[in-house]
Amino acid sequence: MGLRILYCLALMLVATGATVLIAFSGRMLAPQYGLPPTLWTVILSSSFAGLSLGLWKGARQTGTSDNPVKARRFAAWGLALLAFWALLEPIIEGWVAIPAIALENPLIYVAGWVALWLFLPPFLVIGWVMSLLIGLTLTGLPDQRLPWLGRALGAATAGIPVGLLLAEFLFKAHLGISATLSSLVGLFAVLALFLALGDSLRAVLLVALLGGVSQLPAAWAWPTGCDLEHRDGCLGVGIPSRNAGDFRTVKLNGAAKGAVNPKDLSLLYDNRDRFINAMVGQQIGMDRPPRSLILDGGASPLPRAWAKKHFGRSPAGVFLVSDPTPSVSRMAELHFGFRESPTIQLDHRDGRLLVQSLPAVGGIELVIGAPNLLPHQLTREFNDALVKRLDPDGVYLLPVNDHAADPRLLVHLVKTLQVTFPRVDVWRHEDDHDRRDYVIRAANSVLPPPPVEIVGWTSWPRADLHARTESPNVTILSDDHAPIQALLGYPVPKM
Repeated sequence: MGLRILYCLALMLVATGATVLIAFSGRMLAPQYGLPPTLWTVILSSSFAGLSLGLWKGARQTGTSDNPVKARRFAAWGLALLAFWALLEPIIEGWVAIPAIALENPLIYVAGWVALWLFLPPFLVIGWVMSLLIGLTLTGLPDQRLPWLGRALGAATAGIPVGLLLAEFLFKAHLGISATLSSLVGLFAVLALFLALGDSLRAVLLVALLGGVSQLPAAWAWPTGCDLEHRDGCLGVGIPSRNAGDFRTVKLNGAAKGAVNPKDLSLLYDNRDRFINAMVGQQIGMDRPPRSLILDGGASPLPRAWAKKHFGRSPAGVFLVSDPTPSVSRMAELHFGFRESPTIQLDHRDGRLLVQSLPAVGGIELVIGAPNLLPHQLTREFNDALVKRLDPDGVYLLPVNDHAADPRLLVHLVKTLQVTFPRVDVWRHEDDHDRRDYVIRAANSVLPPPPVEIVGWTSWPRADLHARTESPNVTILSDDHAPIQALLGYPVPKM
């Protein structure tokens, strides 16, 4: 009975390690290659496909009633293989991800390809090992198989919440990628040694595993692309492009959160930031700071540039900034020289919660939408809540980066905004890239006349925009259905 309990404990630990691997997958894929960490669907599909195949294979191969030594040997080799896989994961990731990204496929396909190779093989082995452990637990139990089967499955299931809690509150929050993979190496190695005890091959396994564990110090030097690993994600400071000069950007899981020149916070690098600054200056006026709400703006240069322009003349809290990831603003303070200012009020709630908490009596002249395109901040219901907080002459500016040939997401956003806002127009940046910067302008009253020409930006002809939004394939985004990733990720031929 004691041995069976140990097998159940081993099952729980294997399930814990597998859950940590899944829960940490987004962090592993995002930082170096810019893959969105939210694409867990493809990762889960690959992982569970491997787990199912492994359980099926292990069930056919157990033979535990006749030869438990052989089953332990197979399980030990499987766990040793998992230890080495975790040790080599960053190298395998580079082999698989870099060629896929070089082909310039949509990110969802790249993430699916990487997940297929990074997660299906180890989970196939995990399923195989778990099936063997279940078989070992049931060895020699002609009358008690069902109770012990329930215990074994219960132990495996218990590993899932344990793994989720460890991944979220220990590995993500405090340890990071390298320490997580090192811990998985150690876990699988110890379990392999446990199963190898009493086997004639234990010496071979011991030498092999010690050889792998001896490489663990190198794990701390694995490149992660992170200057800081935080529960919010992988944070780093980089250069936006080769000709960026003194500009630097904070990146969260590979996505830029704001480009800033630490030597002069009034300078703007991003096309959309420059356009928004020019439009606000021409249409709202910058003789005084507009009462503004900037969503997901913890590292945005706009409120800092405006605060500098109106230094000493701005009322407290005139720029309300939603900063749902405080680590981003802290990184900006550390590297960009951002300082606390009475003009800027940071609120660490999600942007939608912040909007809903404001009095529905107007008072806001300018809202700048989140450039990271969070689905719940792009729906009709969100727009309905937002418009109640805008002044009658207030303006909502939503920056979007979408395909140049057929910007499907942009058109869906425009149609959704037209339900709430009587006036909606679109400005686009003219460049030769497959993807293009856009800014949607929505207002509750008649929009001001087009501003003085802003270099590189043109207004989208209303007739063409109307024809696109009236297409039967264009729907209104709602809390019930807002397929943002699908609209962004479809393949578009090169222009």
